[in-house]
Amino acid sequence: MYDVDGFCDAEKFRESDESVYPTNTSVVIRVALTILLRAGFLLVQVGNIPVSNVNLILLHNIVEITWVTICYILMGSAVASTGDGDGFLGGGYWIGDDRIDRERIVIIWQRVLVASGIFTNCIAGRMHTVGTLVIGIVFGGFLQPLIMHWGTNGWMIRNSVRDGTSGFIDDGGGALVHATGGLLGLVGCLVLGRKVDGTGVDANAGVTFAGYFFILLGLQSLKMSNPSGEKFPSNEGETHLTMINNLLSISTCAIVTIAFHFFGGERFNRETVMRCVQGMIAGDVVVSAGANIYPPYVALTLGAVNGIIFYFTVRIITQSAVEDYCNSISIHLVSGLLGALVVPFFKKSQDKFNVINSLLDFSWQLICLLSIIGAIILIMTSLFMGLRCCGVLRNRSEHLSHLRAAVTNGQTPRSLIQRLFYPDVQASLMLPGTQPSRESETVTDSRSVKHESSVARLEMPDQGIIDSKVQHNNAVVVQPESKLRKVRNIHTIRSMDNFENNTPMSIMTTHELHRTFSTMDISKERSIEHVDVEVLVEPRFSLESSESEENIFHRKNSVTRYQWEVDLGGGDRSLK
Repeated sequence: MYDVDGFCDAEKFRESDESVYPTNTSVVIRVALTILLRAGFLLVQVGNIPVSNVNLILLHNIVEITWVTICYILMGSAVASTGDGDGFLGGGYWIGDDRIDRERIVIIWQRVLVASGIFTNCIAGRMHTVGTLVIGIVFGGFLQPLIMHWGTNGWMIRNSVRDGTSGFIDDGGGALVHATGGLLGLVGCLVLGRKVDGTGVDANAGVTFAGYFFILLGLQSLKMSNPSGEKFPSNEGETHLTMINNLLSISTCAIVTIAFHFFGGERFNRETVMRCVQGMIAGDVVVSAGANIYPPYVALTLGAVNGIIFYFTVRIITQSAVEDYCNSISIHLVSGLLGALVVPFFKKSQDKFNVINSLLDFSWQLICLLSIIGAIILIMTSLFMGLRCCGVLRNRSEHLSHLRAAVTNGQTPRSLIQRLFYPDVQASLMLPGTQPSRESETVTDSRSVKHESSVARLEMPDQGIIDSKVQHNNAVVVQPESKLRKVRNIHTIRSMDNFENNTPMSIMTTHELHRTFSTMDISKERSIEHVDVEVLVEPRFSLESSESEENIFHRKNSVTRYQWEVDLGGGDRSLK
């Protein structure tokens, strides 16, 4: 007999399944696009950041992604998305509580991971592992979830300067995601300071280009609607308008960036081409705050204006002391703030446009942005300085690169007389070559013996000992088949030939010297005066000056004579 009740129950079950499928599918797509975006960040970092060991970037990303995810799910979810709809903090329900909205937790996890990836673009391969873990637990477990709570379900959604109904507007994360990640990256770059690294970027330009397209595709997940209908910054189903505005802004910003390079007479090399591709990302970021509410002509205009601002911002930052190799500050921070400041004038409202109301909305938007910026600068700057004082801010290679930059800029805290006759106990005196043999101890500079332990701490454990001998005039002869020490900071006391000022130098490994020598055009000969320790090097080695782009060579039929007085000064010695 036909079971009508059973058939009805089955139909009800089927209908409930259909109502659940869209939500489940959107969550899976959101997670997949987020992972694709982080893969794009990784390809961009490998293709733009010069490091001596690319594994540092890979390890940093793996540790950062997994650690931030753990910290957010276990800690940040209680701050960002549970309870207290209009307050400062969430209700504090744990992830296992049945009262929480797990879909919302996934959405905010996506935004936390994207903001953390933007920050990683600025400091990848430079930070100590302990510092990475500490920043991950503070940023992913507290600060970014707190900011997300403020802007989506906290005090910012009520406009206190107007009528309390229209609050902070940021549908696609222009300020809550892009600006926060870019600002944190700026703070990190400023605290880490400059670096001088002799390594270059060996990644394929096509791979880096593909990484930017992965980022562009992954950023669309920030504009996906929320199927559950929960109050959250989303497009609220207006997908078509959102995609049209995205395409207009992306295309316009990229075209304007290309036009400035073309009419400015710049050569289209790898750097300029990648900058034009970055203009596409900047175009997507600038409309993210209101992509679902802008008229198409506004998106077109905003993309063009942002292209101009992006071009000049990149040039300014490139010439500054900020080491932002991926231009994340210009792409995410500047573009995100610009879009967040424009969106209050085009907000959705049943009322007609009113200048007074628009200015009040803009004032509240500005107050919210200043609150976000102040919280990030106050908390994260204090954290970075604390890590610096504890000696766990920079990794080993970054520490040496930073010391090299300090010597290059002439920022040694001690005077010339102190460096010559009163070396600091914490200073590391490194001579070209290695410690001489026992038979040469009588003619070796006493300071090298005094600081032998400091030199040993800075040496790579597997670095080979070169073959050398000491002559009567304190000259160390470096054999062609031997190895030189890893990159060192060298500073001359006297001037050289046409250089009247002290010129910072650097010594590279034999392999790096061979590679540099083979790619350079030896057109001028310069002599270097003797100062303290004379090193006789075979002509195939080269010496690079970090003060000018021109490499200094002195090539003779037999040997070339170089001489340096080496002093790194004090600094953070907690190298891991």
